[in-house]
Amino acid sequence: MILEIIINTYNKEKTILNTYTKISEELKDVKHRFIFVDDCSDDKTLEILKNIQKKNENSVKIISFSKKYGKEMAIYAGLLHSKHDLVCIYDTDLQANTSHIGKMLEFLKTHDDYDQVCMYSNGMEKSYLKRTKRRLFNTIFDLHIDNNKTYYRMMRRNVVMGILKQANVYSFNKYIFDSIGFNTYYSKFENKYIEEINPKELIEYSPRPYYHIRCTSLMIFIASIIIFILSIFKQIKVSNNVIFLFILLFNSLNLFVLSRFSKSKCKTKNQFIIKEKIGFDENVL
Repeated sequence: MILEIIINTYNKEKTILNTYTKISEELKDVKHRFIFVDDCSDDKTLEILKNIQKKNENSVKIISFSKKYGKEMAIYAGLLHSKHDLVCIYDTDLQANTSHIGKMLEFLKTHDDYDQVCMYSNGMEKSYLKRTKRRLFNTIFDLHIDNNKTYYRMMRRNVVMGILKQANVYSFNKYIFDSIGFNTYYSKFENKYIEEINPKELIEYSPRPYYHIRCTSLMIFIASIIIFILSIFKQIKVSNNVIFLFILLFNSLNLFVLSRFSKSKCKTKNQFIIKEKIGFDENVL
C-alpha cells in the first residue's frame, strides 16, 4: 500500500520545506509519495520544491501551472495524477497539524467500512448573518452545507475515481465530496479557518434551481399566450409593449437556465494548463 499526499502551493516559500519535513517524519514508516501542485507562485516556492525533488526523485513529483487557477484546480490536478491506494489532500491554506495524516491513515487501516476521513474544523460561525445565510441556502437548495468541512482529508482509491467521474459533469469544489456519497468519518481538529459559502459553486449540485426556473418560465409562457389570445379577441386591452415584455422575459429566463445550469457547459469548467511536470513517468497523464 502506498499513500499519496497532494499538496497545493501558492507563495509558500516560508513554510513549504517545513511542511514537507514534518509530513515525511510523520510517515517515515509508511510508503508514500508527494504530489506538489504549484499554482504559479511568484516567490521562490517552485524553486524550493525543485530542490526537494532533486534530493527525493522517487518520492516527490511536481506539477506547475502556467498561470494562477486557484486552490480547487490545484487539488483537482493532483487527484488526476494520483494512482495509488490511498490519497491524502493537505490544504496548505489551513496550515493544519500534519500529525492528523498519520491518524487518518490508522483509522482507514482499522475501519474497512469507511471510505474516507475528513478533517472537521472546530471553528464556529460567529456572525448571525452568516449562520442565517447558510440555513437559507440549505433550505432553498435542499443541501446540507457545513462550512467546517475542509479539503484536508484522506480517501481510498474508489472515492478518488468517484470524484473524477463526478467532475466530468460538475465543477470541482469542496461540495463535490458530499455529492458522491461514500461513508465518511469526520474528525475534529483545532482550526479557526472557515470558508465562505459561494452560491456559484454549490448551486449546480441542487435540482431545485433548474426546476423552479423551468416552472416559472412555463407559467410566463402560458400567461403570454393567454394575454395574446385575449388581446386578439379584444377581451382585454393590452398594448404590444406589454406582450413584448412578457415574451422577452420568458426568453431571457430560458437563456439563463441554459447558460447557468446546462451540464454540458459544466464540463468545460475543470480546465487548467500545466507549464511543467517533474518526476512523473511518461505514461502518466
